Amino acid sequence: PGVDTDCAFRTCLKLACGIDYAPSGTPTSSQSGGDCQLNVCDGVGDPENVPDDGDLPDDGNQCTVDSCVAGVPSFDFEPAGTPCAQNGGASCDGIGNCI
Repeated sequence: PGVDTDCAFRTCLKLACGIDYAPSGTPTSSQSGGDCQLNVCDGVGDPENVPDDGDLPDDGNQCTVDSCVAGVPSFDFEPAGTPCAQNGGASCDGIGNCI
């Protein structure tokens, strides 16, 4: 009885049924890209979110540096003079605008 998930699945061995768990840290099939988080199994059948600073966000602004800091999205301004091509601009003004 029951339902299999990414983190817990039914087993039967020699007519004995049970539940087995995916190892801790196993990524699940349910991910949200660009949120600085990774959805993984906790080793006892449940999913949990852990920081993933490689899962970079994208705010669509050429004048910001998109990054993750300890699992939290961060959008710092590019330095003034950084080349850009948004909204008819040519360079960043240092406070997030392409002018």
